[in-house]
Amino acid sequence: MKVCPICKSSIKKIFRVKVLKRYTASLNECVCCKFAFFYKPNWLKEAYKNPINIEDTGIIQRNIRNLKIVISFLRIVFHKKAIILDFAGGYGILVRLLRDFGFLAYWQDKFTPNLFSRGFEFKGKKADLVTSFEVLEHVEDPLKLIKQMLKISPVVLLSTELLPDIAPSPRKYWYYGFEHGQHISFYREKTFHNLARQLQISYVKLSNGYHLFSKKSKRNIMLLLAFKFYKIIYYLHKINSSSLTQKDHNNIKNLKNK
Repeated sequence: MKVCPICKSSIKKIFRVKVLKRYTASLNECVCCKFAFFYKPNWLKEAYKNPINIEDTGIIQRNIRNLKIVISFLRIVFHKKAIILDFAGGYGILVRLLRDFGFLAYWQDKFTPNLFSRGFEFKGKKADLVTSFEVLEHVEDPLKLIKQMLKISPVVLLSTELLPDIAPSPRKYWYYGFEHGQHISFYREKTFHNLARQLQISYVKLSNGYHLFSKKSKRNIMLLLAFKFYKIIYYLHKINSSSLTQKDHNNIKNLKNK
């Protein structure tokens, strides 16, 4: 019997659709937590011939926005030497940007090559903050993944667009991404609240696209304020910021010369 991978409740079909123009599949919905997902998608090998799909023209713009948000979090809530792990960090763009602004950011991704932050792969066990942007919509078992991130840090900042309560038809919601086939899981606010209860942590909806899971709920108000005013806080940091760009260059150069 097919059940929801998050809360193990029964599921119902929302609609059938063609993915990658040739795989017919049902998008299902949990009757309890409202998680929407494809059950055992059989097209992922084809969908991930290129880990970053060709339609993702917003990758640079998105990383610049994420940079500003993370800097705001770090300045308001965390200490200067905080360790940041960008979990499933793609090509390493965000890690390089954060280091250029003086922060100790590290990269991890099992499926995408590290192009921009080589030498700064995460080798530790703990971090002060884990970020995971545009990842959850790609995974079949989000509960397992968030547990994994929470073992590394008590605070997880992530992004994924919330699905409207009434699921739009396939052609009326760009975030489905049926053309590239990489998006297989879709969430509502109720989904994340259910997930947080299971893990005995707090969940804060920062916006329709940004979300916070935390074991330290006392920080949530400050983190919410940091998100609300991230543009101002980023600007103030930019005026008086230091960079690790040259230091990173020197360290890597010295390692190569050993």
